[in-house]
Amino acid sequence: MIFAATGTGATSFAAASQWIAELMLGRLATAVAIMAVGILGYQMMSGRLSARAALQVILGCFILFGSSAIARGLMDGLPRSQAKFSPTVADQAPPTLTPVPLAVPSLAPTAKSGNPFDPYADNSR
Repeated sequence: MIFAATGTGATSFAAASQWIAELMLGRLATAVAIMAVGILGYQMMSGRLSARAALQVILGCFILFGSSAIARGLMDGLPRSQAKFSPTVADQAPPTLTPVPLAVPSLAPTAKSGNPFDPYADNSR
């Protein structure tokens, strides 16, 4: 299969990455993180989990849900000459479309039947 750089592919990739980001930072992820912290607290109180492991999981939740603020803070801390990446994909123009010519084989009719799409044309008795 031949793929060319298309604007539709670029926007669909951006939409897919936006969907994944919303899934990982949305209500479902928040609910899962709240349940995970609750389970960790229960395991810590029952003595099944060390405080270090629980703090690592909680720190991971903070990093996951605060990643956009962390990235924004890092990008704001750089001088404008070094900030090469824009924070939004929607501001970028899609690449130009270039058609790719494909060779299509001709479908010549068989000698016994006038229909080239009939797989049983040669086996009729």
